[in-house]
Amino acid sequence: MGQANRATTLQQRLEISERAEHGETDPQIATAMHLSSATVRKWRRRAQREARCGLVSHMGRPRTGALGQAALELRNAARELRIAHPGWGPQTLRLELAQDRRFVGLRMPSRARLAAFLKGEKLTRRRERHSELILPEPQPTTAPHDAWEMDAQGVRQLSDVGRVSVINIGDPYSHLRTESWACLHKTNNWPCAAPCYASGCPNA
Repeated sequence: MGQANRATTLQQRLEISERAEHGETDPQIATAMHLSSATVRKWRRRAQREARCGLVSHMGRPRTGALGQAALELRNAARELRIAHPGWGPQTLRLELAQDRRFVGLRMPSRARLAAFLKGEKLTRRRERHSELILPEPQPTTAPHDAWEMDAQGVRQLSDVGRVSVINIGDPYSHLRTESWACLHKTNNWPCAAPCYASGCPNA
């Protein structure tokens, strides 16, 4: 039986991974390599979780922080992505990191860990309090063409035609309807995405 606290080399860890992939059990690998079953189990599991990157020893003091257990290159990539795209949140960063070829096979940090990492790196933005927009007081019209009104009547289903969205443009002073846009096959009022029967419509 191998020694439980015996140090292993990278080559031995790779051999453990390869033997496990070929179907050998932990006791069989331990006997063949003169290692303890606990050592074999440890590196086999790490190889399954983190691929070859997980078989590299990290010398020195343990890394701390939200992503202390993540590879240095992954942490640097997360920081660079956030700086380049300040609007990306932790979920978007996680998706982008997972698609990076450098990190194929690595276990991605959780959304919560990435959020904590951004906070620790001072890369978060203070959330602004919601405030109502101040609308100007409506001014009465005193002459034609002082103001224009656009009225969207909503989508209607017409037989032999389909969905139609009618948008009217009018002069509130004279109450004259100056234009009417009929947008076909629409589920929203604006903008038109289908040919319209109106001279003023951009899609006419």
